[in-house]
Amino acid sequence: MSSRPYALILAAGLAGAAATGTQIVERIAIADNPGEDLFCDLSATFQCGSILTAWQSSVFGDVPNAMIGLSVFVLMLSAGLSGVLGSSLSKRYLGVLEFFAVFMLGFTLWYFWQSTFVLGVICVFCIVNGLAVVLINAALLRLIQREGMLERNRLTRFVGSFADSGDDKWLWLGLVLAVAAGSWIAVS
Repeated sequence: MSSRPYALILAAGLAGAAATGTQIVERIAIADNPGEDLFCDLSATFQCGSILTAWQSSVFGDVPNAMIGLSVFVLMLSAGLSGVLGSSLSKRYLGVLEFFAVFMLGFTLWYFWQSTFVLGVICVFCIVNGLAVVLINAALLRLIQREGMLERNRLTRFVGSFADSGDDKWLWLGLVLAVAAGSWIAVS
C-alpha cells in the first residue's frame, strides 16, 4: 500500500500549521501594537493586516479562524505522520478527517471570497493554507477510495471512479487556478 497520500497529507498539514501559526503570531502583534507593520504586509494588494482585523477572521466569535485552522492542520499532520509510519487508520477516522477536510475547503473558499471581493486584498498565508487544504482533500479522496468508502451509491461510486482514473487532479488544479484568477481579477 502506497504511503504517498499520507506523505502529501503530512507535508500539507505541516505547511498549513506553519502558515496558521504565523497568522496567530501576526494577530498577536496587531493586538499588542495596532499601528505596526506586519511581516505579511507586502503591498497594498498582498497583505494580511486588514484581513486579520476584520470580522471575517473571527467568524466563530472570540476564537480567531487561525486557531481553528491550526488545530485542523495539526490533526491532518498527525494522521499523515501515522500513515507514513505505517499505521492503518480506521474507516471511521478517515471519515472524520474527510469531514474536516471538506469543511475546511468550503470555509477556505468562502474566506478567499471575503478577502478578495469584500476586503480587496490577498493574504499570503491564506494562499498557503488554501493550497494545503486542496492537497489534503485530494490525498484523502485517494485514501477513502482505496478503503472502499465510496461504494454506497451512484454519486459516491462516480467520485470514486473519478479518483481511480486520476482525473480528479484536473479538478483540483482547476479549482486552484479558478481561485487564483478570481483573486487576481478582484484586486486588479
